[in-house]
Amino acid sequence: MELTKKWEACEVVVCRVLVVDHDSTSLKIVCKMLDLCRYEVVIASCAIDALRMVRERENEIHLVLTELHLPDMGSYEFLEKLVMDQQILKKLPIVIMSDDDNEIAKLGCLYKGAMLHLVKPLTMKTIRNLWQFAIIKGIITQPLPPNNDNIVHVPVQQQQQQKMIKITKQQPHHSTKVMKRPKLIWTQQLHNTFLHTVRALGLEKAHPKEILQHMNVPGLRKENISSHLQKFRLSLKRDEDEED
Repeated sequence: MELTKKWEACEVVVCRVLVVDHDSTSLKIVCKMLDLCRYEVVIASCAIDALRMVRERENEIHLVLTELHLPDMGSYEFLEKLVMDQQILKKLPIVIMSDDDNEIAKLGCLYKGAMLHLVKPLTMKTIRNLWQFAIIKGIITQPLPPNNDNIVHVPVQQQQQQKMIKITKQQPHHSTKVMKRPKLIWTQQLHNTFLHTVRALGLEKAHPKEILQHMNVPGLRKENISSHLQKFRLSLKRDEDEED
């Protein structure tokens, strides 16, 4: 009852799934989970019946969810028979479920042509997402009901912006080092050129911009002139105060 209340509101694609399992208890549980997620369910208890249904109802079944170990066929045999029919393999996604939680079983199923190997017991989250394999195969093109209010369509431009933000956040942070400009040393020759320029312009008209243009020294900047001019004027004022 709690499981029903928890998942009765979930909205999943209307997708028809053929469930194949000889264990009646397991079959009922999986079918109930699929039903709660709004799937349409077709069942088969043996591999022979499942093969017949797949071939007879080729356009009606969207996905096969089958137990790996079936009594009327050996491990992988049912999967191999499905794969032998290239038309079925091309159109119908096959998902395997079993109690085998080991890499050999998983890789074996994928190697034989299955799209996924699930370990029992299955979860509702896994069941809800099975429709994606039918989308990948192109069997169904609309993953959710058209009036689903939970779907938000994000404009392409916004998606690109979000992607750029995500990439920026993932990039490692590197501290930014500010490259300081080399400190200017006022040599006696440079100071003499400065004095000559100030005398030529006149102290009242000697402004940093004009001094810089008149001196025409490579690497010399306006802020260098401003600082040196201020010190020069303070020095003159101090000398005048001492004389008084």
